[in-house]
Amino acid sequence: MRDPKIREREFNYLARLNGQAVGYGRVQLRAGVAYLGGSGVLPEFRGRHIYSTLVRLRLEEARARGYHLAVINAEPLSRPIAARCGFKEYARSYIYGWMPVMDVDVIKSLVPQ
Repeated sequence: MRDPKIREREFNYLARLNGQAVGYGRVQLRAGVAYLGGSGVLPEFRGRHIYSTLVRLRLEEARARGYHLAVINAEPLSRPIAARCGFKEYARSYIYGWMPVMDVDVIKSLVPQ
């Protein structure tokens, strides 16, 4: 983020409550599209509108810079919030990973319920 050219098109947000970091969000502005990704809130702080506030702030930043199209890659837990923020689902992507040693607990934790 030290490169000024990158800072013109990529923004990171850190959510804090009482000085404690509790969530984060990122937006990348590219080719007329605002890509919202890399976002999350610590489990013990969910349900306090932190995630939706991070979505709103990133959309406001994009709009202020002249962007009118936004894309979000929302995981199952985030999809209802994204829908309330005005996003519509057009497609789903699936991420496949490789691990040198098979760990069933890690795999189970990655599979949506």
